[in-house]
Amino acid sequence: MTRWARAALVFGLAAWTIQFARTPLSADAMDSFLHLPDLIFHEAGHVLFAPFGQFMTVLGGSLLQVLIPIIAGVAFFRQEQPFNVAIMAWWAGQNFVDLAPDIADARSLS
Repeated sequence: MTRWARAALVFGLAAWTIQFARTPLSADAMDSFLHLPDLIFHEAGHVLFAPFGQFMTVLGGSLLQVLIPIIAGVAFFRQEQPFNVAIMAWWAGQNFVDLAPDIADARSLS
């Protein structure tokens, strides 16, 4: 059963990845199911990194949003769970897609 569940998850993530790749960069990227969970880590990053100055406060949201799946991936790696490491790598990549509209907006403001 676990093998079929994993295969279904990989198939679903592959299909979702193709959908992300085919969608032009726009605010629609934030309509993803994972946007709200990602947003929690993003906003927490601003608060967590606030003591380190304005630059880190601004960067902290995006930084923590990407670091959470990477940290989880390292934990899974230490537990020798390669499938979970791969899923966390996918999630880290998905976070870059989620951040792309914000980064594009930030670049246009400068």
